[in-house]
Amino acid sequence: MSDRDRVECSVSGCWVAWLASKPCVFCGKSQTSWLSLRFPPRHPAYVAIAFACICLLAILPGCKSKVAPAGPRPRIISHSPAITRIIFDMGLADHLVGVSNWCDLPAGADIPRVGDMQGIRAEAAVSLQPDIILTQSGRDKKLFAAVERMLPEMKIEYLRIESLDDILAAVATIGKLTGRDDLAAETQAKAIKNILLARKHVKQLPSPSPRVLFVSGYAHPMAAGPGTFIGDMITLGGGENASGAIPGNGLWRKAKVESIIKTAPDVLIVKVAPARRAEAKEFWLRQKDIPAARTGRVHIVTDDQWLRPSTGIFPLAVDMAKMIWPPEHKIKTRK
Repeated sequence: MSDRDRVECSVSGCWVAWLASKPCVFCGKSQTSWLSLRFPPRHPAYVAIAFACICLLAILPGCKSKVAPAGPRPRIISHSPAITRIIFDMGLADHLVGVSNWCDLPAGADIPRVGDMQGIRAEAAVSLQPDIILTQSGRDKKLFAAVERMLPEMKIEYLRIESLDDILAAVATIGKLTGRDDLAAETQAKAIKNILLARKHVKQLPSPSPRVLFVSGYAHPMAAGPGTFIGDMITLGGGENASGAIPGNGLWRKAKVESIIKTAPDVLIVKVAPARRAEAKEFWLRQKDIPAARTGRVHIVTDDQWLRPSTGIFPLAVDMAKMIWPPEHKIKTRK
């Protein structure tokens, strides 16, 4: 690197260039001609220029100083469809600067996507200048390692969301992080209102409670086990979660048709994609060894909210009660 290159690397270089146009205070020679020559390392002009650079770098910002991003703080990247739904329901979407590939956005919302469980586009995430990344699982830590290295001041918050209580706790945490405890309280109140409405509908229903099994899919079904928000919804709707009889310790369990037959559910609720509704219904109604199939109490649901532990599940509480109990019990549809 030439002597001239050494003084033109930052804003301070502009000041040094100005100094170069003046006579040297030590030897009286032109600074321009001085820069074009090689002087001994201890020439006093070197000392003067170096001292000027150090002082100017200390007091002046660089040419590429970071501009503070517009919008409210904290800036949030949500790496969870459930968390994204909660943030929108709380009215805090203006804090969202990035979401995962799997997050659903309302019509008209345009928020950059930064990746999924298979990987994060670290540079894209860093360019959004997030203050916080919210995710559902601590197992995602490796995914964000590169982002953490580039943004060491950024926080990662892991929200465990499995049960209905966990959802309400996540609302409170997001309210605290954004400084909007008031919106958190309003959102929780709406959720509790739906819970109380469902309880009111099933309060006087007879015993014993119907055995209910909720599964996702039909070719390779996964059953919602005890401790899940769906298990809570079944209890809330006046049913008994039959998944405890399915082998496994996970919250969601692989359920073969043979094991489902052994659970003998009175009601079978199946979540599938909209295009598979008719096919799934026909498949399960053919399984006549299942009590629910014999009585026709197989219900197909297609709304993705049935699989996401978010505030979007609470308005479905009365729908769950309606599926659990036969029409003669006259459970009203939610308004």
